Amino acid sequence: MVKQKPTTVLTFKEQAQRWVEHLRTRKCKPVAESTVEDAERTLKNWINPNIGDCSVGDVNNSVLKRLVALMAKQGLSPKTIENYVQVAKTVVASVLDDNGNQVCPRKWNREFIDMPIVKQSEQNRPSFSSEIMTGVANYRRPREQMLFIVARAGGLRIGEALGIEIDKPLSANCSIITIEQKARRGRVERRVKSVSATREVDLHPEVAKLLKGYIGTRTRGYLFQARNRTPLSLTDVLRRHLHPALKELGYVNGHTGDHKAGTLAFRDVPNGEAIDQSAGTLSHTSAAKANILDSESLLIPTNEKVPVTAKHGVQLRPVSDSISGQV
Repeated sequence: MVKQKPTTVLTFKEQAQRWVEHLRTRKCKPVAESTVEDAERTLKNWINPNIGDCSVGDVNNSVLKRLVALMAKQGLSPKTIENYVQVAKTVVASVLDDNGNQVCPRKWNREFIDMPIVKQSEQNRPSFSSEIMTGVANYRRPREQMLFIVARAGGLRIGEALGIEIDKPLSANCSIITIEQKARRGRVERRVKSVSATREVDLHPEVAKLLKGYIGTRTRGYLFQARNRTPLSLTDVLRRHLHPALKELGYVNGHTGDHKAGTLAFRDVPNGEAIDQSAGTLSHTSAAKANILDSESLLIPTNEKVPVTAKHGVQLRPVSDSISGQV
């Protein structure tokens, strides 16, 4: 345990609680509730049990050096350690006097603390190959199938796609989606992950056509909603649909060794390929078959080949009957 003798002055744990409360209410650079909850878990599970009883003024390079050594011994990855240590540093920096000046200024020394090196090539950022994306986008349930296609076509986080409302951030012809909110735990948060994440997304005309057909006569409500007309639960989408589909397709996450992938997998493509949508030849099979959009191909069901004007540099290819209904 990394502990120092408790004193009557402000402890790290007490200041950490004040900092969390400030995160939830601050108007300058507000953060998402999910970010606050991540910080709370970090403090509860790792930082407070080890340095929570220290005076916040005594948390220095030496204390963090011991904390890092403990976390490394417990098998935490370098990136996780870096994130957790940053929380501790931020709590110390959050102690201010009446004039807003730091009470405990620090010059942190990464070498002395012995912070492990974070190798970007070893980070868990799963991505889908063309083959896997083809199988996922041929998923047997139309609602989730359309969700996967839109997420890939627009380079969206799944939570962003779940927050789309038909009568608000979606253009009449479904070709432009305005991303300015996200869904979390079946509720909409009127913000996205960062300022730069607020954006307009152009969909390929054929994807827009698919989306408009999926919406049908609906004029309001969430694009992907549950029976009670609330946004789909991200957890349910992952656990009940995406992960089982990936397992059936034989997908293996190269970092974890299992079949699971998070919400960013639709945004990241392997080998630096672009997410750009497609152009080329559109081939149709049966209206009952599912559709696919990945970094190389867009598959749309119909019965004739239609030339599509080159626009975004990705090829439209035919649907394979053998894939539909596998998952």
